[in-house]
Amino acid sequence: MDKFLEFLKDEENLTKPLTLFAGIVGILLTEAALDGFVKELFTAGQKRRLLIYSIPLIVWVVIWFHKRTVYPRVPKDKIGLVIAVTTESIKARIRLRADLVHQIKETIGGSSLNGLVHIILLNNYQSEQVRQILDSQRNNLIALREHGSGLDEKTEAAWQRIQKRMRARGFIFGRIKERLAGESSYILESNALVTLPTLKDELQKGIDKEFGSIWTHRIQIEEKVEFIGFPLSGKLMFIPVAYILGIAALMMRDVFTALKFHEPLMQQTDSLGALPEIAEVRKKLVTILAEEHTILARYYYEIKPDIVKVRAHLTKGLSFDPRSHMGLVFKSNIDFSIDKNPVEALNSITLARASAGQEGTWRYNEGFLLTYLERFDKALTVYRAIGRSSYEGEIEIVKEVINFNKGILEKEPAKIQCLYILGYLQFRKTKNLVEAQHHFETFLTKSGKEAKYKSLQKDAEKYLTQIKSMTK
Repeated sequence: MDKFLEFLKDEENLTKPLTLFAGIVGILLTEAALDGFVKELFTAGQKRRLLIYSIPLIVWVVIWFHKRTVYPRVPKDKIGLVIAVTTESIKARIRLRADLVHQIKETIGGSSLNGLVHIILLNNYQSEQVRQILDSQRNNLIALREHGSGLDEKTEAAWQRIQKRMRARGFIFGRIKERLAGESSYILESNALVTLPTLKDELQKGIDKEFGSIWTHRIQIEEKVEFIGFPLSGKLMFIPVAYILGIAALMMRDVFTALKFHEPLMQQTDSLGALPEIAEVRKKLVTILAEEHTILARYYYEIKPDIVKVRAHLTKGLSFDPRSHMGLVFKSNIDFSIDKNPVEALNSITLARASAGQEGTWRYNEGFLLTYLERFDKALTVYRAIGRSSYEGEIEIVKEVINFNKGILEKEPAKIQCLYILGYLQFRKTKNLVEAQHHFETFLTKSGKEAKYKSLQKDAEKYLTQIKSMTK
């Protein structure tokens, strides 16, 4: 009996059909041996005895069925990571539990993720069922995003059921094979899926491609170094999943959680930088961490004012990537608004220009700063470039810039050149001809015959002529 109970402690054994049968036989034999005692102590009625004997059988079947088919659930306040890896032997399963999964838990425990991430290791039977579903769903998504094929509804429904039943956000799935070719070795074949918020197809394709570039799909571990190989594999599996989970949090606008995933990874990947997949993660982390700290700097500037935290996050972000476009653009705002240093603000935005790509917000900062510093000829060149170009989300930036210039005029009425900026943006970008005409006329009136405004006045007069011809 003791050996049987020891046997049952391993969930892998508990979920086998043979275990169900052995348990039923064991219960029946035990009940047969105790039948005389039950007759004497409880009841001699056959139906009543059958009812008593059926209770242990029902309980045993329910326990076996529960262990086999009921999946663990992630607590509501946690981010779940499910490991569904099948093995061919008890020894491989021990390595999976004792080394690979332990390394993942240790990595989490030694970081700011401790208490946030909940790890679920499925038993072998459940791992096989889930692995098949996840593998099919992965192929489903690849077909959809690379070839435009429609989703297989049956596979999608099975995937949705798994997500609903387990409430996990990340899944690592695969198998550990044992091979005797040359040196005895383990071969770990794995993939991963991370649930992301609803994304545009092109953005989702980019995420899938990015995940593929940092995931190690096949790892071979020689048996003689298994005590090193499995912990290392745990790191190789957790690092890319943590990176993508952080991206998912960032897309859901939870930058605090994103930072908890990403910041520890720089230290965790420090000794593994020679591996191509890990080197790729580190390269991406530099950019992401700079942006995440800049987002938090903006949070403490605009939402929950705390200038000490603004400077701390901005400095830390730029320490990761001194050429961060987002960081340098925001730094120019701080240089101007907080430090009252428009020259340094212009220097910051000049540096941001080099990494701008298709993003055009920096031009609005540069145009304003050149105008504010009365370098009008250069400012006009920038505004003409603004007028000729456009980019996604620009209209929201234009609204912010208009409100900003109105605020400057309230604080510094002498900066009448801001009226030109308002007129130009209302004319070229918002197409509000009435407002544009009002601002241009006000600027011309207030600037009078001051020679320094001559180039702005000439432009304002030209646009006024156009506006009047359009409103006849």
